[in-house]
Amino acid sequence: MVEISVIIPIKDAESTITNTIHSIVKSAGSLELEIIVVDDSSSDASFATVKNLSYEQVVLMKNEGSGIANALNSGLCAARGRYIARCDADDFFSPDRLLLQWQWLETHPEFGAICGRFAAIEHEKGPIITLGSEDRCEISKELRNGITRTSLCTFLIRKNAAKSTGSFRPFFIISEDIDYQLRLGENTRVYYQPRIEYYYRLHETSVTHSSAPNQRTFFDNCALQFQKERKKMGQDSLQKDQAPIIPQPINSPKKQANTHFYNLLEGSIWKQYACGNKQQAIKQSLTLLKKRWWKPSAWKIFLTITARSVRK
Repeated sequence: MVEISVIIPIKDAESTITNTIHSIVKSAGSLELEIIVVDDSSSDASFATVKNLSYEQVVLMKNEGSGIANALNSGLCAARGRYIARCDADDFFSPDRLLLQWQWLETHPEFGAICGRFAAIEHEKGPIITLGSEDRCEISKELRNGITRTSLCTFLIRKNAAKSTGSFRPFFIISEDIDYQLRLGENTRVYYQPRIEYYYRLHETSVTHSSAPNQRTFFDNCALQFQKERKKMGQDSLQKDQAPIIPQPINSPKKQANTHFYNLLEGSIWKQYACGNKQQAIKQSLTLLKKRWWKPSAWKIFLTITARSVRK
């Protein structure tokens, strides 16, 4: 019996998909695993690359360019596992991640899903920024109030909980993961552990950095607004076939991956310092300084954090 099905929507990721799949296999230990790769009309050699891999766990499908939500739904329909996880084609899982999450859910049948922290990276050997809080707790109430503290790609979900949540909604060109998290929290109990489960690679061709900022904001807001509608009226606009009009993309400057990464790093430095992790804050501020030595802001952060840590 297949224990875990991992769904990977893929489009033009031939350079990363092999390492992604390898990390998933490694994370499952001896568990029976299937990895459902759904190709969304890649223009590169992604399909052939996956087809030529020797992993017997891989199931390869085509989606014919109908979008990420439909690609994920194709994977959900094909999944045979008792548990479901998602991974993007340019990211990777931490070692033993699936095995440990599976063990936890097997001993906590009252929960329908478990999730954890994730880390942003420039590349596999570059600096790492850990995101998500350090406490362990149930986050069902947070999700039901529109708060998402982590990525959907850190979740392991019981198949029955995934079924009761329903499919990913094609209206969401992006932010389909936020909409799904919020609906999942309405249908089952979710637990959070502060272990890094997922590594998110920041690069210029990712959805985050290739999408128009106004559309990203629009879909993020829609996910939150729809949840408010469900709480108040039992249904949201999509369920009533009253979808809002999607704005045309505005050709404003897109967020550069390296700028995004170092903005996250700055935020992490101050968070580490506020939490009393002074050595980690100094270490991260030194990383920032080495990478952006010509920026006055990098010097200011490094000197401020160092001075405050020494003085206290």
